[in-house]
Amino acid sequence: AEWKFFPIIYLIVVFGLLPLTFFLLSLAGVAVVASVGTIMILGMIAVVTILTLRLKRPSLLPESLKADPAWMPNSLKVNPVEQATEEGTTQMSSADLGAGKWWQGTWGWGMGWFVIMFTLFAVPNCQWGILKYSVEDGRDHIGIGAWASCSKSFETEVTFVAGPVSGSASDLTTCSQAFVDTCSDAGFAEESEDDALEVYIEAWQECRSSCSPQQWLDHCKAQPCTGSSHNDYCQSVFDSATEANYAFKYGTDGEVAWEEGAACKPNDAICSNGASLAHAGNLGVVGLIAASAAQGLLLSYVFLDGKRDMKQFLHGSAAGFAASWIFLLASWAMFASALGADAECKVMDLSGNGAVIATGKFGDIVQGSFSYNYVMYSWLLNTAILAVIIHRIATARPKFVEPSEPVSGKFGDIVQGSFSYNYVMYSWLLNTAILAVIIHRIATARPKVVEPSEPVSEQAPEQVNV
Repeated sequence: AEWKFFPIIYLIVVFGLLPLTFFLLSLAGVAVVASVGTIMILGMIAVVTILTLRLKRPSLLPESLKADPAWMPNSLKVNPVEQATEEGTTQMSSADLGAGKWWQGTWGWGMGWFVIMFTLFAVPNCQWGILKYSVEDGRDHIGIGAWASCSKSFETEVTFVAGPVSGSASDLTTCSQAFVDTCSDAGFAEESEDDALEVYIEAWQECRSSCSPQQWLDHCKAQPCTGSSHNDYCQSVFDSATEANYAFKYGTDGEVAWEEGAACKPNDAICSNGASLAHAGNLGVVGLIAASAAQGLLLSYVFLDGKRDMKQFLHGSAAGFAASWIFLLASWAMFASALGADAECKVMDLSGNGAVIATGKFGDIVQGSFSYNYVMYSWLLNTAILAVIIHRIATARPKFVEPSEPVSGKFGDIVQGSFSYNYVMYSWLLNTAILAVIIHRIATARPKVVEPSEPVSEQAPEQVNV
């Protein structure tokens, strides 16, 4: 309570600096996150442990950890100093800046931080969609963002393959020699299921550039491998390696599919629907900006209401979250529409020898990933925040002092809006929801085309005698 700005600093650190720190660490790799993150977590545990012992068992601590510096808040001191009021009694103040006021406001700005956090990490991330392959397949995953797509395979130059791979018997014998030597050993039958399956996966990945999946399956089953599950392992690897459910076509043999360079490339260089994906991202950015501005206005209202007239800040926050609600819904609907539309994307061929062109519905090529889902979560939280704020606007009464003389000034300072005023706002909000539903239907509906079994002839309308 001695630190008046502690709640604000707490929010900035916990919901801003810490997530941002871990996000930046994640860019450096898993090892960095694991090492630095472990140190940070252990440090936090140590601090909490020391503070708990200072409060409950100070006798267990050395003298240096029982000291009470002048800057330390009274509530954290081992020997707190009683603060007397003017009447001579002790009083403990509250660190809750909104205590005794609008208690639902905590819900509002608490959810607001999650809206900002979700959209901040989701919108610029290349995880709106993902093309994820199985371990048996062996190809690198592709993350689809609003403006760029990322994959490890994009780091090297890749050309289109001319057609399907077809290997000879000698090619299969050569590429699978190590596999046959391993699986035909008498002790191989004693291997665990996971270890044995790993050997079959490596065998397929060793031969995939030299033969078709069906050729490898037939060759695999024909080998004298020990163990009763030999054929099952061959079939399992084949099924997993060929489970991609999108259609594809071959490009011009030898033509460059993508140049050597960074792992992330503009969407226009990989997929044919780059413009639609960019629109989804741009709408998400506007929704993030609107939510950030609305959150600032809402915090200002919560912390300063009662000291000055802050109702305009509350109205501005409602307008900001309403704008964020609309733009985030439009962003999600735009990407959902792209998933239902036809598209072409350059992907690695199953053989690993080059690229092919995946065709069909974009949603059959990729699946929506966490960025796509987080935008929807943010929209749902926006809906709850709007409900809290609109309830406050509708029920809050301005502080009014009975004047001794006729009052002049702003009409809103003399009277308060009543139910007609509020019902107009409710109708506008319902209109917004109706528009969102209709726009989503327009964006995602697929036309139903019925192929006639025979030519349809026009018939004259029947005459009706009255």
